[in-house]
Amino acid sequence: MLLLLSGIGLLLSVGLVCRAVLGGWWRAYGVVFAYFVLVTIHSVVVWLVYWFRPGIYTAYYWISEGVFVIFGFGLIWQVYAAIPQHYPGVGQIIKTLGQRIAAAAPLFLLLTVVLSRRGTVTLDVLERNFRALQAILILVVFGLASYYGIPLSRNLRAVVRGFGLYSAIFIVRYTIGPMRFGGLWSYVMPSAYIAAQVVWLRGLWTYEDPAAEDTAAEEESDTDIYSLIVRLRHQLQRPFIQ
Repeated sequence: MLLLLSGIGLLLSVGLVCRAVLGGWWRAYGVVFAYFVLVTIHSVVVWLVYWFRPGIYTAYYWISEGVFVIFGFGLIWQVYAAIPQHYPGVGQIIKTLGQRIAAAAPLFLLLTVVLSRRGTVTLDVLERNFRALQAILILVVFGLASYYGIPLSRNLRAVVRGFGLYSAIFIVRYTIGPMRFGGLWSYVMPSAYIAAQVVWLRGLWTYEDPAAEDTAAEEESDTDIYSLIVRLRHQLQRPFIQ
């Protein structure tokens, strides 16, 4: 069963890389593209290490998890960076703050590991905490977009939703106690990641320019305002016409 899930995950990873090139969005979202390439390579290497070098599997696992945590913050940074610059006030402050937190988080991760005393910080708890920070940043993105009416392209929504889904399952895994290392999770985590890959593949099938989405939203807003003015003018003129 695990081999089947791994095979499906590898096929979806290859599909994501191919669609990035064919769909033309790999230049616009370089960090996201690099993440998918890394996942594809990892899907092959992890099994080679597991079967042929089992002695280094644990070390490889934690190193690769650290790399993916760092890339996760890169994905979130790219989403914040794609938010249009002209949104003023608190919206712009949150955008800038989110970018800086996402950019600085890998350094915090490194310092936490290097400066902690041996045995005081376990890697699983450390990773859970950073995944939780990523989840908060994702929620802030959606909150910011909803409150200020900021249009996120289909591509960006897919990146956030897919990564948010996997992060949520990951946090639950490392939070519920002794069951987190049970046999069930060896199937749940690959399945959750496959679900995230499906979300990504659907949303990233073709490239949608965030600037174009923003312009369309502005034009629609201008049209709505103009229609409102016209209706108000007719209402004001009606008594005099009668």
